[in-house]
Amino acid sequence: MKIGILGCGWLGFPLAQKLLADGFSVRGTTTSEEKLSTLKEAGIEAFIVCLSQEGITGDLNTFLKDLDILIINIPPALRKSPNENYSSKIAYLINELPTNKLPKILFASSTSVYADSVTFPVITENTAMLSDSINGKQLLEAESLFIQNDNLSQLTTIIRLGGLIGEHRHPIKHLSGKTEIKSPQSPINLVHHYDVIDIIKAIIRDKKWGEIFNVVYPWHPSKRNYYTNAALDRSIALPHFEENGPSLGKFVSSSKVTTELNFTFSHLL
Repeated sequence: MKIGILGCGWLGFPLAQKLLADGFSVRGTTTSEEKLSTLKEAGIEAFIVCLSQEGITGDLNTFLKDLDILIINIPPALRKSPNENYSSKIAYLINELPTNKLPKILFASSTSVYADSVTFPVITENTAMLSDSINGKQLLEAESLFIQNDNLSQLTTIIRLGGLIGEHRHPIKHLSGKTEIKSPQSPINLVHHYDVIDIIKAIIRDKKWGEIFNVVYPWHPSKRNYYTNAALDRSIALPHFEENGPSLGKFVSSSKVTTELNFTFSHLL
């Protein structure tokens, strides 16, 4: 089985390594020559492909040729490019999919598609709370390109990821010493990237296509408690939170993942 990972970065690269270890043939893309050799040395058939709102550069057609599964892992880059039209990038990609053999598709989205509220609602995959954030709106538009496409809707599974953490990546590194952080009482919705990798493997194993899954570790302390303790554990400057003003947030439920995939989260936050 041939699996292509569009975006072999912090999540995509270890995912590719795990899939290779499981015996899959893996292709991967990067946007830099520097990273190309790293992918090749790991046994990945590597390509330079760059998606922009103007179009696509690189050998995308060869990358896509005869794939059984395409994993799309290219989140919006709104911090670097605030005016980026993310959904247009995905539309260009969809237009290039081989019509003679459409692959199964796994699209990595985000829980930012759900709106925050002062009531901290419990969010499931069926919740019709649509985000008013730019990031959330762009991801929803991109999701709809698959969901509303008659040829792709039943081939595509969307995973809505919580905030990603890992061994060398944690939000407290950016929040340490910051002041006036908003919504101190809002619940966290995070997930370890190794759990995400295991969930992707389970989706492939169980052939769960045409689905939407929330992917969030089922533990939701308040931002204040979680990040204060994270700073104390690392002996770094504490974050300081806004004392006035409402806290906006949500509890994102991942019960569908645990029941339908018989999955147990194993990497603590």
